[in-house]
Amino acid sequence: MDSPFVFDWLFEHARRRPDAPAVGTPARWTSYGALAAATRRLAAELEAEGVEPGAFVVLALPAGPAAVAGALAIQALGACAVEINRDLDAATIAAVLRQTGARHAIVHGRDAARWAELAVTRDLVHLHVVHPSAPPARMQEILSGRRWTWVAEHEPAGGVGWDAPVRDRGAAALLVYTSGSTGEPRGVIQTHENVDANTRAICRYLELGPDDRALSILPLFYCYGRSILQTHLHVGGSVFFDHRFLYPRVVIEALAEQRCTGFYGVPLTYELLRRKVDVAALRAPTLRYVAQAGGAMHPETIAWAREAFAPARLFVMYGQTEATARLSYLPPE
Repeated sequence: MDSPFVFDWLFEHARRRPDAPAVGTPARWTSYGALAAATRRLAAELEAEGVEPGAFVVLALPAGPAAVAGALAIQALGACAVEINRDLDAATIAAVLRQTGARHAIVHGRDAARWAELAVTRDLVHLHVVHPSAPPARMQEILSGRRWTWVAEHEPAGGVGWDAPVRDRGAAALLVYTSGSTGEPRGVIQTHENVDANTRAICRYLELGPDDRALSILPLFYCYGRSILQTHLHVGGSVFFDHRFLYPRVVIEALAEQRCTGFYGVPLTYELLRRKVDVAALRAPTLRYVAQAGGAMHPETIAWAREAFAPARLFVMYGQTEATARLSYLPPE
């Protein structure tokens, strides 16, 4: 894929293999064709609402097809996606809006009341509210008098013939916040060119291809979690978002059920699995590698992971939000 733009990767794979699975959740899978249609449709709506190149647009959604389409629609307009944690308190969200000057936000229906208040105090001109079905009367009452658009959580097939009007590889694509491990979280701007270079490097050493499927328990507002998505969209693979890690055995069983080839976690992920799940007894025959980043993992846990997930290979990685995402790795050997 020659283009440095993630939305172009999506559109091209949708053209070549529209029925191929792109992103999944325990609820359902969304194909490349459907995801591309949802992205184009939302981009057209955002453009009509006044989102222009260089604007910052806040995205506060759970990992899934709506979140993926939202970020790519923003980027396709030449704007910058500011993906944040839905659980942030109102004061922190207000600070993000103040820092970025964002006037638009794509949010979940369950958070409508909080965002309706923010729309007034922070001068948000439009809310795009994602909801599984038609918005209930209570939500419509909360948002009455404000400019808002309902976005279906799972878009039906079909869409508009919209294409990205702006393709500046040096433009800001993402604003990602650091973890704050050495102080206050800071917003880091990543350009399309940053994302492209980092993604291609990771795809090379993991030898990713269109048959690869990742299971990710990581949020998309975390650069590691977003990187997993970007690498698989680049090669035409797929990502299964599973946020049931409160029940770790269920997640490990999903590795086999979803025929995943890769599993990603942070050190705590593997520590919890080591204590609570007999991973070796839950065979995932398609799994060819597991990956760890997000901090130092104890050597004993590394040894356990190598044995428990064998013959899958273990990649230990290091990344920084300030350098896009995963930027170095230790070969499994």
